[in-house]
Amino acid sequence: MKRPFACIGYTCLFTLAAAVFLLREWAFVWAGVTGILTAAAFLFPATREARVFPVALLTVTLSLLWFGCWLPGCEQDAQLAGFDYQIAGRITEAPEKSGEKFVYILQVESAQGPDGKDAAFSGKLRVTTTNALPAEQGDSVIGKVYAYLPGENMRPYYAARGIYLSAFLYEYDDVEIKRAEGMDWKGWFLSFRERLEDGLYTLLPEEEAGLTAGIALGDEAGISEELTDHFRMAGVSHLLSVSGLHLTILSQFLMGFLALLRLPKKAIYLLLLPIVLGFMALTGFSYSILRSGIMYLLYLIAELIGRKSEGLNSLGIAVLVICILNPFSAGDIGLLLSFSSTLGILLFSKPITDGVTSHFPVRWEVSLWRKPVLWVVDSVAVTLSSSILTIPVSIFSFGTISLISPLANLLMVFPGSLLLVFGALTVLVGCLSLGAALPLGFVTGLLAHYEETISRLFSSIPFVVVDASEPYLYFWVACVLILIGISLMMSRRRQLLPLVALLSLLLLVVGTVTNFFLRKDTVTVFGFYSDGEYHAAAKQNGRGVLLWGECPDTYTLAQYGISLLELDDSTLEGASFWDGKLHVEEKTEDFCIFSVYGNSMLICGEESDLSSLEQEWECPEFLWLEGIPKDWKRLSPEFTVALTRESRTAPYSQVIYTEDEIQLLCGPDGVVQAGRK
Repeated sequence: MKRPFACIGYTCLFTLAAAVFLLREWAFVWAGVTGILTAAAFLFPATREARVFPVALLTVTLSLLWFGCWLPGCEQDAQLAGFDYQIAGRITEAPEKSGEKFVYILQVESAQGPDGKDAAFSGKLRVTTTNALPAEQGDSVIGKVYAYLPGENMRPYYAARGIYLSAFLYEYDDVEIKRAEGMDWKGWFLSFRERLEDGLYTLLPEEEAGLTAGIALGDEAGISEELTDHFRMAGVSHLLSVSGLHLTILSQFLMGFLALLRLPKKAIYLLLLPIVLGFMALTGFSYSILRSGIMYLLYLIAELIGRKSEGLNSLGIAVLVICILNPFSAGDIGLLLSFSSTLGILLFSKPITDGVTSHFPVRWEVSLWRKPVLWVVDSVAVTLSSSILTIPVSIFSFGTISLISPLANLLMVFPGSLLLVFGALTVLVGCLSLGAALPLGFVTGLLAHYEETISRLFSSIPFVVVDASEPYLYFWVACVLILIGISLMMSRRRQLLPLVALLSLLLLVVGTVTNFFLRKDTVTVFGFYSDGEYHAAAKQNGRGVLLWGECPDTYTLAQYGISLLELDDSTLEGASFWDGKLHVEEKTEDFCIFSVYGNSMLICGEESDLSSLEQEWECPEFLWLEGIPKDWKRLSPEFTVALTRESRTAPYSQVIYTEDEIQLLCGPDGVVQAGRK
């Protein structure tokens, strides 16, 4: 087997990802099935000699068993949900702010349940507060909390961080903060990072300093939600968080700088080893930086001992180490995106570059334009190759695709790399002398402003982000992956890859056009949760109308298939949309009444005053509930759509409820179908 660690590492990651998102409690059952297949693969000479099949099946079996060994701790914590606890816990990570809440990750040291008995938490506890606590990483918090399970979609992400339960702190009770007696190594690196950031905020405007701190130091707290949405809309949100790209850029810059000092290569590699480890610690050992750091350390060690490092094998070793440390890490979207992006670059970047440059005339080799043209080709090849395998992960994770992403990456990745280098130089020189760092800070500020401007420009383009949750797109992704897999197994794979790209594009166009004509007259009414409140909206072909709740940010709307809002809330009442398919009769703070293809609908909440509601609207065909109103007896709906868990207990017949976002598909024939996003 040419690349054993690639086979083992990739198989382990894919298996654990399937276990996290699909199998879970069935892990041991499937381990038994694959164990039988493993034995069969070792018994038959044909499969045994091939080696790949028995090794892959054995890896699947061991991965499922390892996942199954970790699962009881997660399930044990799940049994603790729904109760109050008096806890004492140590803050293990730097406090964060999420929306209007403050977040503290606690390692619970002791806990007592409502019955006074001790409770044992296997994982960490994610505690939210309304007001910031006077506590830092390493301090202990003593107080009363209510524990609950995180949302279904967020559980894999939290489990990857060792968090199985969330909780909110009863701040009106006595909350005690105990200061840490000493500073551990994590606290030291956090303190050092804060000192570096102080120089940035002194030299640069607040927004530029926050962006630079996020890109260079991995602290995203200073990046505004608005700017984050701009980067998401442009499809370059990966630039905001420290990843393998950042580590590679800094390492290459340092290697070039040390080479200018005429140091021997092995001395350079020895110096880079602690620098890489220190940068990983400084940025918090996120899974994406851990993956890249392990790969780069393997490269440095291979150079020191006179061996050649192989990219695919190194990637396999990196993900294998991470998965062994925590099998739930396969549920971390950052790791999956980092892995798929790196794998795409390793597989497709060089073939794309070679395929393009092979058509250039011979004289271009001595042309002055050779290096600039080659840089452009390499940039395009890296962007395209990294996108090939990240698109399926993005569709699965975020449900959106940015159509402008390839162009945005071409215009922003290289300046982002310069921003990373100049930002790092600014903070390092700023530690010694702020005056000496002024020129570097000036360039850093210009680069940060450029990134902000381009992201805002691209995010303002209508329909730049499209909803990718349509079923045909999942079918398209499956077909593309099958085509890529078949081409890679063929001997003429380099010649087949352009054909695969053409077929993939053709399938996408056919699927998009077909879906448009099948759904062009369908109006979708749906409810969703965002920024602490529930919303209801209607959409058709990317155009939307917000019927309930404050207007979310542009990216959130795009996630739910709305690229352009028709009207704002103040002009909604009495308006008709899409040739009368949707008509809003009345919109107040307490309720919204409207009709879709003649189907009458009413939206109201728990605090809604229905005294002004006309009698003809007391019997709507569909009643959307954020909460059960006090005068609920006035209403007699045919069907009820419960937006919240509380409203699921509504005293009406035909209550439709799902924990995920719910939607009603309204066709021109008046037929309404209930579904999920």
